[in-house]
Amino acid sequence: DSSGHAPGGHRVRYDAMRDTADFERLRVRACALRSARLDALSRPARLAFLINAYNLSVGFAMCAFGAPRTRTHRRTFFDDVRLCVGGDSYSLSELEHGLLRGNRRAPYCLFRPFAASDPRVRFAMVPRIPDDGDSSSNGGGSREETSFDARIHFALNCGARSCPPILSYTAENVDDELEAAAEAFVEGSTEVDVDNRTVTTSAIFRWYATDFGRTDAEVLGRILRWMPASRGRARAELEGMLSDGRGAVRLAYAPYDWTTNASDSTSDYD
Repeated sequence: DSSGHAPGGHRVRYDAMRDTADFERLRVRACALRSARLDALSRPARLAFLINAYNLSVGFAMCAFGAPRTRTHRRTFFDDVRLCVGGDSYSLSELEHGLLRGNRRAPYCLFRPFAASDPRVRFAMVPRIPDDGDSSSNGGGSREETSFDARIHFALNCGARSCPPILSYTAENVDDELEAAAEAFVEGSTEVDVDNRTVTTSAIFRWYATDFGRTDAEVLGRILRWMPASRGRARAELEGMLSDGRGAVRLAYAPYDWTTNASDSTSDYD
């Protein structure tokens, strides 16, 4: 149809979207990012703005340049496609890991996105994220007080089939919106096996384990927090395993489907 979505809503005809009024509106919004004033935004407003900017930019880039379908093309897509926000240039990877994740290293990367001398680091969601084992970590407070909001992982859509759905986030309600996104993601991706004392969930919890906790027990505690009331039995089973004193609960991870959500007719990114 004219929206570019295939029947069922699971595949997107990005090429078709280039010829629609929706794409022109997307282009105008993408261009407007350059006039944003990140330093003038409150923390909730900046968080909502950056999530929306990331999702908008991924969709716009796939319309404009094609969909990355291989591991190599995914890497170059997120490193090479750049956008201007507030007069500064960012890759999609820098937007995610540099700004939204508080300048933390991406999985399997050796370095942080921004050096300490990079002026863009001042716009990271927190000024500094300590390394694991850093004696200054937490400064006597909780991890929540010094960490960025790990719920961003349930809001960002990189165009893969296993990604969370794209929603719009607002400065006024971003906390509630992210909580709802976390609950929806955990509900759809997590299974509890009492007999084998195993919780199987999205590989996002493996790649970004330290974003959710310092130990498996802490990560499982986060999963329990986001297990919605609609999963009452699974929630009770997980809560019981974590408190019964009968040994550790094992985390397992479901395969992540990196297949692009683009239709076969969409051009390839190269």
